[in-house]
Amino acid sequence: MPFFGPGALLDKNGLKKDDVDNVVARIKEVAPKAKAAGIKLGLENTCSGKQNLEILDRIGSDAVGCYYDIGNSTGNGFDVPAEIRALKGRIAMFHFKDGGHYVGEGKVNLPPIAEAIKEIGYQGWIVLETSCPTKNPAVDAAKNVQIIRKALG
Repeated sequence: MPFFGPGALLDKNGLKKDDVDNVVARIKEVAPKAKAAGIKLGLENTCSGKQNLEILDRIGSDAVGCYYDIGNSTGNGFDVPAEIRALKGRIAMFHFKDGGHYVGEGKVNLPPIAEAIKEIGYQGWIVLETSCPTKNPAVDAAKNVQIIRKALG
């Protein structure tokens, strides 16, 4: 579930209390249904790991986690490996991207991120939201997959 643009949970002052309260209340309502159906809900946003943990703790359901984007988090200046470790067991899925580059060849420092992912024992999905530097999607996707597989072992 993305929370960007007008639906962003942050403004220049931090978490938007009324919006977060509303999201927490609504997700608390649907979380038991998601759990019963075997569905994991993921919150994707530009919040820090700590802010995501606060929101997830308020929701209080293991059917809800963080949809963690390493590119957005790097761009927002967060310590991505530390956040991944802090979110251990609470990450529903990862987004991997690195601006206009292959993953790890731009601003994203992939080796420590991969190490943190291995350290927490993450075994779920990684969604590539990558660019197409050569303008050949099949070639560029294959290269990103190769880079990620090598990093994650």
